[in-house]
Amino acid sequence: MPTFREAGYYIEATGWFGLFAPGGTPDAIVDRLNRTIVTALQSADARDRIRALGLNATGTSAEAFARIQRADAARWAPAVRDFGFTGEQ
Repeated sequence: MPTFREAGYYIEATGWFGLFAPGGTPDAIVDRLNRTIVTALQSADARDRIRALGLNATGTSAEAFARIQRADAARWAPAVRDFGFTGEQ
């Protein structure tokens, strides 16, 4: 199987982790969860533990996270489609 570059895709990728709530969760609850998580990620202990894993915790709003997801979906959709990947694989 060719690499992405060999197949003509010049993709620079980054990874991310996120927390999700079930669809339909009220905005007030999502906002409260988000504030709590962002506050926790700002603690020195959490930052140190996350950095020890080689990661960088940024913490962001639900809206900003949704924009990141949409941008990644748009970026990767052509390669996913062209290579024939499906959710069942």
